[in-house]
Amino acid sequence: MLQSPGSRSDDHVTSTLERAIKPLPSGAFWSGLAGGVLLAAGTALLIVQNDTVAAMEWLTLDFAAPLWLFLLVSAVSGAVLTLLVLVLWRRGRLQAHRRREAARDLRRMTSHEDAPPPSGPDPSPGGPVNDTP
Repeated sequence: MLQSPGSRSDDHVTSTLERAIKPLPSGAFWSGLAGGVLLAAGTALLIVQNDTVAAMEWLTLDFAAPLWLFLLVSAVSGAVLTLLVLVLWRRGRLQAHRRREAARDLRRMTSHEDAPPPSGPDPSPGGPVNDTP
């Protein structure tokens, strides 16, 4: 299919839009991924190396279990709490963004830029001025 010199193919436009909408992961992503993998490997080694039985007291409960189980429960609890905080933080940011958009839309709707000019005499800059108090 021949194209005119100024037109672009649909595939090119689609790929450009996809790159704009879905950018490649940034350096922060790769740093976080590497840190997460190292932390997970260190936690796994800590869990595997600690196989002794430990006694635990929580509120009124007294029980004994392998230390690796306590470490695993602590790691999973920390991960769940971190995800919960991130979800709540993102939700708060989204709500704040929606509020800002709504306020901006309200300001646009109530702005007097689109309103018709007021009826009545329009004072001109060179016209008479009433200086009496």
